[in-house]
Order: sequence, then C-alpha cells, then structure tokens
Amino acid sequence: MLVPFAILIVLACFFGGLNGAQEGIDLYIGKWDMDQLSGSEKKCGGGTRVCDEAWPDAVAQVFFSLGVTFGVMTAYASYNPVKQGVQTDAIVCALGDVLSSFIAGFVVFASIGVLAKATGATAESAASGSGGLGLVFISMPS
Repeated sequence: MLVPFAILIVLACFFGGLNGAQEGIDLYIGKWDMDQLSGSEKKCGGGTRVCDEAWPDAVAQVFFSLGVTFGVMTAYASYNPVKQGVQTDAIVCALGDVLSSFIAGFVVFASIGVLAKATGATAESAASGSGGLGLVFISMPS
C-alpha cells in the first residue's frame, strides 16, 4: 500500500521541480471561476460542453474510484475483530482515496505545465487537446 503512494510522491516531486510545472499547477488549483462552473455557456471541454454537465462526471468519478475498493474492504472486514467499528475503516479508505487522487492531479497537471513550457504553448492549450487517459498516456510521455 505504501509503494503506490511513494511512487506518486516521487513523481510529484520530480514533475514539480521542472520548469513550467507551476503553470500546470495553477491550472489545477489556481483559477476558480464559480460563475463558469454553474453557467450554461459552452466553456468546458475545449468549448464543446456546458460546464454544469461536469458535476455528474465528477460524482461518477468519485463513485468509480471508491467502488474499486468495496470488494477489498469486504474481505478486509472479515479479518477484523467483532467489536471493531467499521466507521474508522471507511473513513481511512475514503481519505486515502482523496489524498491519492489529489496528489495524482498534481502529477498530471505539473507534467502538462512542463509539456507546455517545452513546446512553447500555454498549459490550457496543452491540456485541452486531450482528456481522460490522453492526459496521462499522451501528455506525460511527450
């Protein structure tokens, strides 16, 4: 369990130390426009989607991310003592999921900033051409 977190932290430190990473990190957590997130204009997904359509996708991602661990948690729970509360295990599992997703976001967006700096583009244009798996398997190897 510690090896994936260690790899994420090493990648975050590696990409975070390269030139241009700050532009990608600013794109990840630095620019919040709540009017855009709740609006009905097509400004998300490269101008092809209405931004309020992104919220169901975000909730689906959370359920998918936590859903992978439900089978493991059932098997893990069978080894717990009868008197042990399940709330602590559920909270630790959810917080571990949130933490790993947050660090992975830093890794991906820092690499987008580095790619943008290397190609002379902006981080927004480097990230808008690909989405989903393309952010990892196209942007990071470039």
